[in-house]
Amino acid sequence: LSLDSPSQLLPLLNMKRAAARTHVAVIGDAFMDVVCGPIERLPRWGGDVEAGNISQMAGGSALNVAVGIGSLMRGNADASCSFHGLVGEDDFAAVLKRKLDASNVADCLAVDATVGTGCCVVLTGKDDRGFVTNVGATGKLAVEHLQSVKDYVTPKDGTPPSRFHLHVSGFYSCPALRPNLAQYLRRLREELSSTQVDLSISFDTNCDATDVWDGGVKEVMKEVDVFLPNEVEARGISKEEDLEAAANVLAKLVRKGIVITCGGDGAILQQREAADAGKPPRRTKIAPNISPIDFTGAGDAFDSGFIYRWAVCGGSFEDGAVSGSCCGALCTQSVGANSDLPSSKTLDELESKARDIILGSDCAA
Repeated sequence: LSLDSPSQLLPLLNMKRAAARTHVAVIGDAFMDVVCGPIERLPRWGGDVEAGNISQMAGGSALNVAVGIGSLMRGNADASCSFHGLVGEDDFAAVLKRKLDASNVADCLAVDATVGTGCCVVLTGKDDRGFVTNVGATGKLAVEHLQSVKDYVTPKDGTPPSRFHLHVSGFYSCPALRPNLAQYLRRLREELSSTQVDLSISFDTNCDATDVWDGGVKEVMKEVDVFLPNEVEARGISKEEDLEAAANVLAKLVRKGIVITCGGDGAILQQREAADAGKPPRRTKIAPNISPIDFTGAGDAFDSGFIYRWAVCGGSFEDGAVSGSCCGALCTQSVGANSDLPSSKTLDELESKARDIILGSDCAA
């Protein structure tokens, strides 16, 4: 897979999908989301506010990405997805497992009966959202819980995938995973370097509640191909307020490139080679004619679309950004991060209409 492959000129409806057997394994956080909204304002201490709706659904950044990819892969016999995380032995875990099964994703959740499944209260407003989280079992997720990943690299039937993509998300929700993650990724790449498996790795940290933005994140970035932060995460990790400067700093830390999602302002793309050559980042726009209902999970949906188009379908960096933008836009059309996930057909239809607008003629950041 290459970020430098030429942009597809044929309509995306005709893009060749997963010409080789492809597996995507997603590692990271898994929560029960309690979604409250829309709300007009946050409650004050001792006060109350009215929410338009309160519902519970499977969540966690990594789980959201996995179910998004699984839904896009549905009906594609050459592509598969698995999710690897840690949950408690409780009713919340049962909900998460049912969601994975319904979304065409192999359930590789490990169970720790000594702790509850993580839970996140999502407060959604007109223009943004906030979170209150107890990481629960996700906080104990460690490298030793990830043995099942190797089962998809070297499956029991003896036929490894031609392409293997690993996505790691929820970094700051997984304190037990952080110390050994860089080494784990390095060893995986070393093990596969002598095989015919084409490995790629993507990474999304999500928010650092401590606002320190460290935890070994830059060591992990050295082992990944693509980094997919939002603008808050990009500024926090790069220590650069200007997003163009942040894109250049971060792109030089990874192997291939980065995409910074910027909400209604689209996204900023920068490839490692371009950053090293002093070339400016590129900016994309959001998908047109979208009236958001709920922003929850839009960034995770972007990751799903990008990974599906770039890692699974073999598209270019720009193709991935277009698919990510469309998936993010479609996610905002319903309440919750994964209540109404697009199929590949729905995605293709929106891309065919929105591609030129998203990429635009003036893409300089």
